[in-house]
Amino acid sequence: MLRGPLFGRGSVGLVVLILGVIGGVGCSAPPQVVGVTPQSKATGFATNGPLSVQFDRPMDSASVAAHFRLEPQVHGTFSWPSDHEVVFSHETLRPSTRYRVVLDPGYRDRQGSAAPLRHSWYFDTEEPPRLSGASPGANDTGVDPAAYLSLTFSRPMDVASLSGSVSLSPSLAFQLRQDPADPRRLELAPAQLLAPDQDYSISVAPTARDVHGNVLATGSAITFRTGQVKSLQHWVGFIATPVPSGAGEGIWLVNESGFPRPLVAASVASFQWAPSGDRLLLHSASGTWSESVLDGSSNPLPFAGRWAAYLDSTGSFALLDGDRLRIWSRESGYTEVAQKVLEAAVAPGGRQIAYTTPAESGTAIRLYDAGLKTESLLESENAAVDGLAWAPDLSALAYRSPATDPTQTRLRVRTLRGGSSQPFTVVTGQISPPIWQSDSRHLLLTAPVATKVGLVAKAFRLSSTQGQNQTLSTADGLPAEPQTSVEQLSPSPDGHQIAFISSTAGVPQVWLMNADGSRLTQLTRYGVDGYAYGAGQLGWTRA
Repeated sequence: MLRGPLFGRGSVGLVVLILGVIGGVGCSAPPQVVGVTPQSKATGFATNGPLSVQFDRPMDSASVAAHFRLEPQVHGTFSWPSDHEVVFSHETLRPSTRYRVVLDPGYRDRQGSAAPLRHSWYFDTEEPPRLSGASPGANDTGVDPAAYLSLTFSRPMDVASLSGSVSLSPSLAFQLRQDPADPRRLELAPAQLLAPDQDYSISVAPTARDVHGNVLATGSAITFRTGQVKSLQHWVGFIATPVPSGAGEGIWLVNESGFPRPLVAASVASFQWAPSGDRLLLHSASGTWSESVLDGSSNPLPFAGRWAAYLDSTGSFALLDGDRLRIWSRESGYTEVAQKVLEAAVAPGGRQIAYTTPAESGTAIRLYDAGLKTESLLESENAAVDGLAWAPDLSALAYRSPATDPTQTRLRVRTLRGGSSQPFTVVTGQISPPIWQSDSRHLLLTAPVATKVGLVAKAFRLSSTQGQNQTLSTADGLPAEPQTSVEQLSPSPDGHQIAFISSTAGVPQVWLMNADGSRLTQLTRYGVDGYAYGAGQLGWTRA
């Protein structure tokens, strides 16, 4: 039987198609590189920056790794974010160095097609970091001994490496932190004020590294000279307290930069700034009194007592020794003022002392003139009195006295210049002792109010003008944030800001807000920048 042809006329196209497919297996176009990082001829490439190559198709990862190299040789590892891209993560490259990336012929795609040509491109790495600025600057004179020091580098630095690479001469411990606003800038807070009229040098060893792992091109040293000690301005002083509890371990300072620094290393129960602002009166946990001067000297004081305050900055103090109100001065020793005294408060300027004594029907408020050495009865209340507070301009005296409701306390004001000579009540509530603002027209205190998170102590700013009906409402409490509890108020000398204590994660810390409650800012943070304390009593430095 005769057979016809295997393929008919209509089968010609099919034959061509089959042959084309068979031939195409061995003739597919080779894989192409469609992108690289860094780009060819790039400059300033980060020494820790990963290299990457993008292809036009899925690739055989083993063949790409086998044909990839870097000149000079660098060790690293490969990863594939996608089947089209390989990333080479490597040890830190050398700065100011030209590197060439090479893909030798033979790397394949997943279908087995191999690249017949060698691909290569080069790039230049970044320069090593350098110190580009400092404050104080080189050879500066008259530098404030209380100033923070700073170093500015050409790029962000590894703070951990700087801790062992930066030194201060003469040797002095310091805390180091990165400026939150500029990571290239490092701030140094010496553990005490610098000595006056002293040459200092800040040295940076070449072991310091930037965040890319590059060491400094060369070490540097900045020399400067301090000036005389000045009174401190616009700092908040506070007692640093151990966590979880314990006696205060010294006086620290903090300002709006939020970088606390130690000022006085001593066990402290309370402190007070001298009117001159260049020294502090310290009361130790054991009951002794001393004076700490900003130049670093310390003077023990001979008197004892539960309370003391500066009369002036030349060595005169008012004190309560038991129930005796006394004055002690370096020149004349002790002067007896009064007995059976409950509480006392020194007026701004130091000339007058207000104090309380028991009376037949309550409490007497008396005044002592330290210049004339005379005393007089100012007011009598038919209840207890505490929290004596002088207005800064001496125009009034504020204090607390119990209300009819035993759970409430009245804030009372006695005008001393013109107007009514009768004390009047400003507000009634569960209030703290009052503090005057610098304008002598407003009083600050704290009181608990109901918020959505429960009872929370808030600050209140109240007018001292008679006849105003004032309440302690939740809406008037400062700050407005319901979770922020406030205690230990301390207004700034200019009256624009209020420092206070508020607990964060159970640890009392220093906070700051404007007098209207805005711009709430936490100034100290436990465990940050070497600060490992809570915060106790507050006191702004003098204006």
